[in-house]
Amino acid sequence: RLHALPHDPTDCPAPDDPLPEPLPESFPATWSTEQRSAALLHAAAHARDRRRPALGVALLQQAGPGDDPGFRLLTADLYRLAVELG
Repeated sequence: RLHALPHDPTDCPAPDDPLPEPLPESFPATWSTEQRSAALLHAAAHARDRRRPALGVALLQQAGPGDDPGFRLLTADLYRLAVELG
């Protein structure tokens, strides 16, 4: 579940609870690369939940390449959603 990643310092009480609008444009400089990547994946999952696939894909691209099954599944889900929404 991308709402509970090990390195993610983002506060998210539950998957159905939205992140603040707008999504953060940057993260604190003190966050590690792993923390930033986890937070970007988390934000991309919320973008998917909000039916905003272009935003989700952009966030994933910022997170960098990922071969984790959750990363690949979210990427595929965002592209599927983009096709469905036209």
